[in-house]
Amino acid sequence: MQVWFHGLSEIEKFFPSWIHIAVLIQLIIQSFSDSNITIPEHFQWLEKSVASASTLYCPNCCKEKCSDFEFVTKKDALCCAEFAEPLWNFPKYSYLQTKLQIVNYDTLEEPQIRQHEKSNSSNYYILDYHGKLPLLYFPYNICKYPDLVTVNLSDNNIQKIPNISCLSNLDTLDLSNNYLENINSSTFSKLPFLRYLDLSNNLISYIEPESFNYRPGSLMHIKLKRNRLKSFDITNIFLGFWFYEVDCIENNISKFTNKVKGKFFRKGELVGGGYIRMTSNNLSRIPTPKELGFADVLSTFKAAFSYALQFGNNPWNCDCSIGLYIKYVEHAARKFKGVTRHNVTCFSPPQLKGYVIGSSKGNSSIYDLFICNINMKNKCPLRCTCFQQPSKERVVVNCTFSNQTKLPSYVPDFDNLDIDLIRNQIKYVQFEEYLNRTMRIDLSYNDIIHIDHLIYQIKTLNYINLYKNKISFFDKAILQKSPCNLVFGEIKTKCSCEIYWIKTWLERDSSQNCSQNRITCDLKSEHIDASSLSKEDFCPVERNDLVLCIALPAATLLCFICFITYQSFKYEIKLIVRKIQNQSNTTIMNSEIDFDVYISMNIENNGGTAWAIRTLNVYLEQQGMKTCIPYRDFEAWWYPEDYQESQFQNIEWNHIWSSFKCEVRKNIVVINFDALDSANINDRRLKAFCRLGYAFEFCNFDHRLLCNIRNSLNPFPRNNQNITYYSGNRSDQNINSEN
Repeated sequence: MQVWFHGLSEIEKFFPSWIHIAVLIQLIIQSFSDSNITIPEHFQWLEKSVASASTLYCPNCCKEKCSDFEFVTKKDALCCAEFAEPLWNFPKYSYLQTKLQIVNYDTLEEPQIRQHEKSNSSNYYILDYHGKLPLLYFPYNICKYPDLVTVNLSDNNIQKIPNISCLSNLDTLDLSNNYLENINSSTFSKLPFLRYLDLSNNLISYIEPESFNYRPGSLMHIKLKRNRLKSFDITNIFLGFWFYEVDCIENNISKFTNKVKGKFFRKGELVGGGYIRMTSNNLSRIPTPKELGFADVLSTFKAAFSYALQFGNNPWNCDCSIGLYIKYVEHAARKFKGVTRHNVTCFSPPQLKGYVIGSSKGNSSIYDLFICNINMKNKCPLRCTCFQQPSKERVVVNCTFSNQTKLPSYVPDFDNLDIDLIRNQIKYVQFEEYLNRTMRIDLSYNDIIHIDHLIYQIKTLNYINLYKNKISFFDKAILQKSPCNLVFGEIKTKCSCEIYWIKTWLERDSSQNCSQNRITCDLKSEHIDASSLSKEDFCPVERNDLVLCIALPAATLLCFICFITYQSFKYEIKLIVRKIQNQSNTTIMNSEIDFDVYISMNIENNGGTAWAIRTLNVYLEQQGMKTCIPYRDFEAWWYPEDYQESQFQNIEWNHIWSSFKCEVRKNIVVINFDALDSANINDRRLKAFCRLGYAFEFCNFDHRLLCNIRNSLNPFPRNNQNITYYSGNRSDQNINSEN
């Protein structure tokens, strides 16, 4: 594919001042010497951005049309960049050339240059060596000839370019078919008149950023074909002046880089342009505008009228990275034939294989196929498919038929989310942070009975589909959404004065010609459309005698419910009351008590016993508490052989509870060692701890278990408190408790 890019302002490069002075002196001298030079059918090129322009002569046809530059605004500049030649290359002035030779290389340790011809006054030296014995390096005395304008050392065995900044007048450097491996940014930076550079057929695997865009400079022909490049920096493409080509054909380039974070637009325009040939590489994706150094897609495409990109014969993966640009490319293709001349042909995915970018002929549906899949590593929910789709400016999260019972807890970190949860088993829709980044959510065909009212208040959420659910209650927050953007479908509900506002909302529905919602009220054994009811239908007047008929049974029922509730949750109630008393009263502890904490455990549970002794006990003692462990602190700690461990613990637990209930100064701390649910605990007192959340879970993921236990104990000195701490693994309840 060929796409032209254009900009407005020159990218300035700062170099040592002596280089600028030398170039200025050279131009002044050249202007005097060339004032009487005329070349038939040519004119002197006066281009400020090219340092050597005053020594170059362009064909007259460049003022009209020399080549097929289809949509370049400054055709004469690009034409001169291609066809301009220096004075000494024209037959009329070829006598100004002085050819140099490398002699006796086979008998010398290092190659050297000798001059066999008599020097002309102009001193345009030409070095061209293709001897029988290939050179391994540059001639050591090359700097003795600073007026060299052409150096052709192609077809040798040179592995490295030395410091050649002494060749300040060099115009042409041909090092093709050698063994060069790397190019530094300083290699050519002091060669302001270097116009033609051929590094083809070498072993170059890396070129430093900003190797060719130095100023002042004149590079117009940069040939890098058939090397070993794997990446190419953007600063070596957008040079900031007019050039003919950067030729990277038949390398192994798979990506573009922007290591110096170059910005190529100033005041909205990019200076210069030329051909960028990237045919027959390993490119599979187009960089984003940010990677290219542009502000956005549109500013990137503005470059389509100065820089001709040839990207054919690459294994393009036609995903969302190409989707960013495709609309602009297709539009250009309808006006300029050159867009598809060196085309980009899709290699993958299968549905786009063989498709040529720019050939849709207005069929915009093809744009939707340019997507980028998002995997679970990038937060795509389990059993869902996620992808970016630039054509619709959205990121799709498709969880249809995925057996979801609630909203996913995570989604990809993108804006403009389009979430599809059709035909799942969701009952409650809770608020999630990512909904603030969502523009559309489809929850149709679920079992939803409640939706968080905060969801209706999200301004960026433009469309919510709740069709075919079990919603019967409406939150007033839906008034913030247009009926066209909030779909309930047909819902039957009991209408009352509290939801009279729904009539106003439905009237907005009909006024906007949406007709997506129909809410009917149960009224006089009939289902009547709520939008047709009056205020009296929503708010009927009640008779006073109905109050007594309803109040007496309601009071009786309430008393019965209170009694049943107390009997079912009396221990929970006692614990809550006890907690309130402890918060409101400061208890003075008995200083005669020997221990602060009493630890009880099931010694048959090796893991729990080890943790209680080695971890919990040690921690509490470090906190200044004196702990009591029965088998350690009581010499007569034993129980008859016919006793079961559970029997002993039940007796112990009953004593602990009685002591706790009678003495406000004492506290019980329960640790759920086996992570049991309250439904699996038989003892109603221990069950109460778990139901109220007063029991500490041993699997404590915030690593604050010991600290939380310590904080639950009264923070008074030991001589002012007597706290019983109970911890055990009961065989019948599987619970650790602490008193």
